[in-house]
Amino acid sequence: MPAPFITTCSIWPSFSPPPGGTPRSVNVPCRLVDMALLQGRGWSGLVGSLFVTHYLTVPGGTTVNCPQDPTSSGIGFAGNDYVTVGPDTRLTFITVFVTDHLVGTPNEYRRVYMCQRTPPATYP
Repeated sequence: MPAPFITTCSIWPSFSPPPGGTPRSVNVPCRLVDMALLQGRGWSGLVGSLFVTHYLTVPGGTTVNCPQDPTSSGIGFAGNDYVTVGPDTRLTFITVFVTDHLVGTPNEYRRVYMCQRTPPATYP
């Protein structure tokens, strides 16, 4: 079982990105983890040729589109969803890939690996 969900997120389809687009899902319970916290614990930030900055844990069955294969050599984000965490849509991530855990149990969850799209230094 992952740590408890401590905030919410919105998931935006690739054809309708934030802030002007329309989210597919809002107020999805989640937990955001900065991958920098795992540096020095065997995590390099790279999955195949893709750079991952954060992961998000969401309930099982949450729809998140990530057509990119993390083992492929080319980076292409066509069709990948955007995620905003909390009420501020300026902090935006683009999905890289998704893994499912404890499938078929009451504790089923998804882990969404993402790359930060907007640097936090631009925020007040």
